[in-house]
Amino acid sequence: MEDQTAPVVPAMIPQTLHIIPQFDIRQILTGSTEGKLILESLDEDVIIPSQRKCLVRILVSHLMEKFGESPTSETKKALAAALIHGFPSLKDESDTSSGFVSN
Repeated sequence: MEDQTAPVVPAMIPQTLHIIPQFDIRQILTGSTEGKLILESLDEDVIIPSQRKCLVRILVSHLMEKFGESPTSETKKALAAALIHGFPSLKDESDTSSGFVSN
């Protein structure tokens, strides 16, 4: 009699796929009059505090509109990274390597 054993198949381990969104900061800002003015200032690397606050307000509104009231940390980091990538002058000069603080 021949010994027939089934090949050993590794157990399937469930994996979670995290899709990290891509953000087009220019497109988001061009959606409003205030955003267009901020974009002009960003292109000149000069942004005043009131514009910075408005920029945050526009981006947070976009984030909540697209991802609800509790977007994931990864989503928020992706938005911050897109902002810094598009406008390096906004990079935080602190000792964080990415230019934005992650929690």
